[in-house]
Parts: sequence; C-alpha cells; structure tokens
Amino acid sequence: MDAAMLPQTNLKPVYTVSDIVALGIISKTGLYAEHRAGRLKLKKRGRRTFCLAQDLHDWLASMPCKEAVSGPHSRRAIATWQRRKRKKTSKTRTELSRGRNLQRVVPRAAVAQMEAR
Repeated sequence: MDAAMLPQTNLKPVYTVSDIVALGIISKTGLYAEHRAGRLKLKKRGRRTFCLAQDLHDWLASMPCKEAVSGPHSRRAIATWQRRKRKKTSKTRTELSRGRNLQRVVPRAAVAQMEAR
C-alpha cells in the first residue's frame, strides 16, 4: 500500500512519541522497539523525540494486513464442524417410527435394523 493512498486529513508534519501513543496505534515501549528493529525512523532534537509524518505513514503502510480468519482458528473451526457433522448422522427414533412421538437417539446398528423392516 502506497503512503499516498492513505487519507491525508488533519496531518501534522511531525508527531512526537506522546502524540503517536495518544493515537492508540502503539505503546511507547512498542514504538521504541520498532525503532530499534529499524522499521520506524525516529529523530531527536534536544530532549524531544519525534517522527516525521511521512515516516509514520510509511511504517503503517508496511505493516501486514490481518486476515479475517487466522490459520489456527480456521483449522479448529473445520475440525469442530466435522465432529458435529459426524454426530448428526444418527437418526432419531421418531424419524424411524413413522410418526410415533418417541424422541430417543438410536445407535446406527439399530437404525439399520429398523430400516430393514
């Protein structure tokens, strides 16, 4: 994603560390960790540490997009769905007794025996 594609409303030319933290994007510790890792450029003037708006937008644009459903979650959801699908294969006695109101789950062996009648 190009930084030029990001919305350009209410931009400041320079953001201090406290400004960035106040935006809720990242914590102060995380900000300095990103700087140490070389992913975010910070500047220093006297006691003030700041980041240029363009550098901040480039850093945000370089972050990976989150997928709607993560891989582990997707695998768990599929496994749960398959377990539930297997459980629903047993027929109830009501389905087999042709209208009699008996609500008991019947094992598969009994289902085969009742269908053979």
